[in-house]
Amino acid sequence: MSGEVPVEITYLTSGLSWRAFYMGTLTHDEKTMRLQGYVVVTNNSGEDYENAQVRLIVGKVHILDQIAFLARLQYPFGRPGQEVGFWGAKAPSAARATLEREIKDAAKYDYGLRKEIRKEGLSEYFLYTIEGTETIPHGWSKRLPSFDVAEVPVVNLYKYEEERYENQVVRFLSFKNDEEHNLGETPIPGGRLKAYRTVDADGHLSYTSQSAFKYIPVCEDVELNLGLVENVIVEATLMEYSTTNYMFSNKGTIRGWDEIRRYKIVAKNTRDIAVEVEIKRNFGTQYWTIEKSGAFDQFETVDKDTVKFTVQLPPRSAKEFWYVVTTLHGDRQDAWSPTF
Repeated sequence: MSGEVPVEITYLTSGLSWRAFYMGTLTHDEKTMRLQGYVVVTNNSGEDYENAQVRLIVGKVHILDQIAFLARLQYPFGRPGQEVGFWGAKAPSAARATLEREIKDAAKYDYGLRKEIRKEGLSEYFLYTIEGTETIPHGWSKRLPSFDVAEVPVVNLYKYEEERYENQVVRFLSFKNDEEHNLGETPIPGGRLKAYRTVDADGHLSYTSQSAFKYIPVCEDVELNLGLVENVIVEATLMEYSTTNYMFSNKGTIRGWDEIRRYKIVAKNTRDIAVEVEIKRNFGTQYWTIEKSGAFDQFETVDKDTVKFTVQLPPRSAKEFWYVVTTLHGDRQDAWSPTF
């Protein structure tokens, strides 16, 4: 027929990607955190996208077509005419001008007018639909806000375990994706969280650390490793070692014995807030007994060869405790009975 007709073309393309990242701002006492989520959409598809609706899929979609291979083919139908570059018929300056204008508008963006992101569960995937449209030229990335939760209760925990962290203390930050923590409506896509701390009444921030995490389902706990610290110190010192209770065979060879080790543990907090320190000790055998004393707050048997001391340290303070562990070896293990 002659004349114009509307045509809709639906196709798949490669080169479009997105990633999530987060900013966590701890209050001065570090009991709650403001959690802000963002997504960065990157366009390396070879063409510009103007006023496009953005939907983000949490999960991996298996696509049979080799899209990337098809996209790199030159003139697949052998058509004559002028070559169309990555920017299409529009000059780069026009597309960039559009994006720069949106960036200026975003600088004036009020959090109260934040675009809505509609979230839907689709079988094993989760679909995020961002309100309105976005313009992203080829070769550009654009940051879009995802969510902003003002007060998420968090737990700061410092861990010491020689076999895992040598003689260093590692800091962990944990929370849960549920209603009690002002979250829990949807899963949280995996990404990287940068943690900051409020240092004064004017809202100035101090960078703390960062940690990557995987996809967090609803009602799932998350524990972020913020790395080694120097302001919380644990010193474990072997004060005494001896052996006793030898057993001998008829030929005079040793069939069993006990080893006794006496340790002093000193935990120091140089920070201006109270902290909780978890100290694990591994014995390398299930045949042991322990005697303990001093200023620890909680003791727990973790598994057959590991125990855990928990210490609550006020600001700028130190605590000291002792324990004596006896391990049984050889035939002496037959005389062992658990003390936990």
